[in-house]
Amino acid sequence: MKLILLLLLSINISALESAQPRVLLDSIAKDAVRIGSGEVNSYYVFVDPMCPHSKELITLLSKDRMKQIQSTFYVFLYRLPKFESNELIHYIYHSKDPKASLLDVMVEDKKVDLSSYEKDPKKIEIIDNIASIAVQLKMTKRPYIMHFENTSIFCTVSEGSAPCLEELDF
Repeated sequence: MKLILLLLLSINISALESAQPRVLLDSIAKDAVRIGSGEVNSYYVFVDPMCPHSKELITLLSKDRMKQIQSTFYVFLYRLPKFESNELIHYIYHSKDPKASLLDVMVEDKKVDLSSYEKDPKKIEIIDNIASIAVQLKMTKRPYIMHFENTSIFCTVSEGSAPCLEELDF
């Protein structure tokens, strides 16, 4: 009986460890710029607004209406060290319509005057929280995508590995 209880406990611990990335990402989902409203798939997308590859991805997502109907893309702005995009990231999050600002900057390639722009401490906290979670999930490239089907705790990622890729040991 003790052996069975120990086995069940270890399975539950493994499940919790695998679920951690989903829990972390769901904790910041409210701060995402959402593209699409589908319920079949959830994609968590980390981009740098100055990264050419991130711009290509956002352009593709913004034009693919079928993907937007089927899926929800939670887009998070997370700076790559080689780009000086902190102020631009803050500008997008602080704008009245972050999605429109994101598309203006990343798809339409509109230039933004940041010289008279004042930072909002609440938005800085959101940006820092997103960066903290990205660091915990060991994201090094942009764009970085984590995909979950329905309510699954397992995922696919665009590069590298993530704890949600691990299978449970039975």
